[in-house]
Amino acid sequence: MINKTTDELMRAVADILNKKAAVIVLDEVDKIDSQQIIYQFLEDIYRKCIFLITNDKEWLSELDNRVRSRLLPEEVRFEQYNYNETLDILRQRVRYAFVPDVWNEDALERVAEKTAEVGDIRVGIFLLKEAGNVAEMKSSRKITLEHAEAAIEKLADFKPVNSKDLGEEEKEILEIVKNNSGKSVKELYEVYRDKYGKSYRTFHRKIKILEESGLIDVKEQAMEKGGKELILLFKTV
Repeated sequence: MINKTTDELMRAVADILNKKAAVIVLDEVDKIDSQQIIYQFLEDIYRKCIFLITNDKEWLSELDNRVRSRLLPEEVRFEQYNYNETLDILRQRVRYAFVPDVWNEDALERVAEKTAEVGDIRVGIFLLKEAGNVAEMKSSRKITLEHAEAAIEKLADFKPVNSKDLGEEEKEILEIVKNNSGKSVKELYEVYRDKYGKSYRTFHRKIKILEESGLIDVKEQAMEKGGKELILLFKTV
């Protein structure tokens, strides 16, 4: 498979998968650079069931017409965890990661409350770890509400995705935002377009990736001549 083109690799994959029925799962599908791979799965794999997973609610509507016309998707939405669901998930994690009865109930409830407020279970995992570290540094036999609050204060340092994990184009956009923090989406898109020659749709999708990763903020502000515009802000660690 060394030095194969994408088309050659897809033909090789199709030869294997077409021997039987296939279930194909593409997680974070909104982050792929090209929708061509989805089109090829739809066209070249004969008996298949495809799961496309994304956090971007607008992704489906932004699909290329030739992909969408062949996809005929059935959409299943997973709503954000509520407080009780979040508490149950974190309680299970505590059972696996900590010795029994080390967590005070009010401390765990506070972590669950903050996690549900943010709406990202990864925040809860971060807070469990940080609260444990705080308790350990203080030689405490229990993880208390005080330790949970100290962990919450460190949330500003938490980013679900490290910038090193981004693709080259996302890194370039992040650098553009960093050097032009506070400018409008329109202004920054012009910089991106001049370098890559790609559509606003692609730029918008990559901006969403950076925002969901906690690396930038997207804010709405009033314009001097009336109306509103979106500005991009680089988030310092």
